[in-house]
Amino acid sequence: MPPNPWADPRHLRSVQYKTEANLAARQSIYAYQDPPVDLPARVLDLAAPAETDTIADIGCGNGRYLAELARRGFPGPVIGVDLSPGMLQAARDHLNAAAASRAAFAAGAVAAALATATAAGGSQSLASMALISADATALPLRDGTAGITLASHMLYHVPEPAAALSELRRVTRPGGRVIIVLNGADHLRQLRAALAAAVGRIRQPPQNASPSTTASHSRDSISPKSPGTTSRQNSASQTPPRSRTTSARCQTTTSSAAQTPSSRP
Repeated sequence: MPPNPWADPRHLRSVQYKTEANLAARQSIYAYQDPPVDLPARVLDLAAPAETDTIADIGCGNGRYLAELARRGFPGPVIGVDLSPGMLQAARDHLNAAAASRAAFAAGAVAAALATATAAGGSQSLASMALISADATALPLRDGTAGITLASHMLYHVPEPAAALSELRRVTRPGGRVIIVLNGADHLRQLRAALAAAVGRIRQPPQNASPSTTASHSRDSISPKSPGTTSRQNSASQTPPRSRTTSARCQTTTSSAAQTPSSRP
């Protein structure tokens, strides 16, 4: 395994993100978040794209943001870029599911209203979405392609983040916006505390135990280096953390940034 598998392109393509299984497992933790936060919806609310904007989702993963745009009926062009073909296939599957959901909804009581919105250009079509396998440091997009460029939980997968940031700036038109979602230092602190407490209880000898019982318990307990504990720790450490979202408006020569409250669904 490479020294930092999270930033090794070959490992990401062929192992970690060969399919969406690992990412989906980490995402599933947030079904228990209280209160729940719909991060794609919150980020897109912050981005506030105009109907004429082109949106580029760099590091689109399994397409949660793309699917949210489809559910919203965003009418503009959308580009999803990811290093892993497996992730792009998962994104395509989720987009097809979102399209099927919209079609089923349109067959209901509000079909007339949706037909009116569609006639006015208010419905997202899969034909207006492009999925591209590419490296974030060498995007196959023209300068100023996007009005909104998204980069959610992906910079830590890039060996040279500065090069990726330069590309995000290049493909965003002057006056456009780059939305970057990063991991907060205190992400999943409640889950980590619960895991630490559980491991501590496992390792703690029973009170009033005889020496022989205590020795037996110590041999049978899970040490920090045992496979059981390592699995628990890795499960938490690999989970996408609570997020910090930064919005930067692209200017011809300068850019400004603002932060929103930390969140992660």
